Amino acid sequence: MTALVPGPDGARPAFQHQALLYGSDDEFTSLLVPFVQEGLRSGDHVVAVTTPAHIGLLRAELRGDAEEVRFIDACTWFQGPVGALAEYDRYLAEHAANGRVRLIGEAVWPESSPLSGEWPRYEAVMNVAFAAAAAWIVCPYDTRMAPPDLVSDARRTHPELALGAGPERSSDYLAPLDFHRRADVLELRPAPAAAGWTDFGRDGLRAVRGRVAAEAEAAGLRAERVAHLVCAVNEVATNAVQHGGGAGALRTWVEEADPERGARRGSLVCEVASHGEFTAQFPGYLPPSRDTTSGRGLWLVRQLCDRVDIRSYAGRSVVRMTMLS
Repeated sequence: MTALVPGPDGARPAFQHQALLYGSDDEFTSLLVPFVQEGLRSGDHVVAVTTPAHIGLLRAELRGDAEEVRFIDACTWFQGPVGALAEYDRYLAEHAANGRVRLIGEAVWPESSPLSGEWPRYEAVMNVAFAAAAAWIVCPYDTRMAPPDLVSDARRTHPELALGAGPERSSDYLAPLDFHRRADVLELRPAPAAAGWTDFGRDGLRAVRGRVAAEAEAAGLRAERVAHLVCAVNEVATNAVQHGGGAGALRTWVEEADPERGARRGSLVCEVASHGEFTAQFPGYLPPSRDTTSGRGLWLVRQLCDRVDIRSYAGRSVVRMTMLS
């Protein structure tokens, strides 16, 4: 594997983000082993976040070089899209003083997970969040298992494709904001007709927390996840009161498991609506600056919930928070 096309001054860009679309174990190792070895020769810090099976394949092919690589089980890293961004943020900050990082990042998720549709958004945001980072990240996608739509989105969210003859620019690549705006056009799954709105004001936040806690407990969520959901809804409801004219509205409902559409676990959904529209780009996706205490609300909400969907239209905003039971 060779370097990206150099810039005008002959230097490589600080951040490189490539998709590796592979269809066999041999293809996986034949492309990634040279990537790792070249990194070790260059003095890069090399880490491979992938499945235990693929860790075994890389160790076998790398032999003695494997001792210089940090291997991480993907299940401990990719807990969710924003959780993965947080892991990248912490890891790159930790090693920023030690030179360039080469990272293999292979996300692993069940196709039935409500998070599967969120991964492309996360991949797009990485191009913004780490644009100045001294890192080269290759994201493998197993075309034997990944849904076709996910593979197509990989081409849209990675500026480069890692190929045997060397990387090439993806002709399907979209600027991150354009990709997110296109995804925002998609309609959210309709709420049940029985899930009516309940208005609240500044004095009603305690009642909002109590209702969410009761609904979460009734849905069978563990105590820790009940607390997480209550915290997330309270953050969004407080924001609605402070920035949405002093009021908001809440509705909740339970979505049962539906194997026909790939949902093997039920979930509790809480939705908060308010006046005003979100103007920030990528709300809640970008890691907050370490030198500020503000701007962390939606980042926290996305980490506390299994899925967060935000839509703004006609002067109103809706934040939908989903927690699996």
